[in-house]
Amino acid sequence: MLDNDSVNLEDYELTRTLDSDRLAHAFNIARGNDRTTDQFAKEIGLSQSKCSRIRNGNITRPLKKDVLERIAEHADPSVPKETILLQLLKANGMTEKPKDDATLYNYQDLTSHFDAEFELMSLSGTVKETVAMSLLGKGYAVKVIDHIEDTNDSHIESGFMNNLFVVQIMGHKPEEIQFHIYATLPINKAEWPDEDIDEIYDFEATEVLRHVAINFLVDSWEPERYMDTRHIYVLNDKKLYSSYKKLLETKTVNGEMSVILVDSVNKTVEEEWQIPRKTGEVVEPLFK
Repeated sequence: MLDNDSVNLEDYELTRTLDSDRLAHAFNIARGNDRTTDQFAKEIGLSQSKCSRIRNGNITRPLKKDVLERIAEHADPSVPKETILLQLLKANGMTEKPKDDATLYNYQDLTSHFDAEFELMSLSGTVKETVAMSLLGKGYAVKVIDHIEDTNDSHIESGFMNNLFVVQIMGHKPEEIQFHIYATLPINKAEWPDEDIDEIYDFEATEVLRHVAINFLVDSWEPERYMDTRHIYVLNDKKLYSSYKKLLETKTVNGEMSVILVDSVNKTVEEEWQIPRKTGEVVEPLFK
């Protein structure tokens, strides 16, 4: 059993379609580079043929929870077990059941949900318009692809809703930019002291990082996959932006990753910050 009891498998249920490709990526990261599929299969108690199908993205039915737990339990020592388990659950089509205390941190229930959906659309529209105008002005041909995966996830208990779209750019390096959009839900600040508000934003920033942890794992283990991809994390709240930056300031990545703060009311990008690269290279900002 996993030592970290912050992930309770009983809290997760099947709510969406299996993503076999994402499951394969998480499985391969868990296996690591020092074990063959046959060796890993013996450790987790599965047949070699079953593991080969998982590894190659050739399964058609979700895995059982105990199988996901064994994969995470025997993951490569350099991979955080909780992180890989959460990614396996998500790829398997499982999400956390709604909590009985749906007002955790006093998010304003249904009204906030629809406000956040509207803000999510507004954020996405602002970024699409801004990046398209910026790149078209530089002479590039741009193609925007919406919803390349199962998006519009709702994370009410975590304080945000999210979306993802991709911009493909002809003749530009990298050729693809993935925009990960996070719309923060309103917080009933009247009921919380200032010091607690700061803790809430730190909590939300950690939840956002957990949500995209697979990107950082792939960047570390399979950097070649992101050679032609840039990841941009889009936030709409200045406090959340500051908390998220604080979490990432001491980290380094192989690929191109940055965080931007967007004012969706005025339709402007307020700030862009690049996550430090292992090479020390500084990439030209996309938004100026």
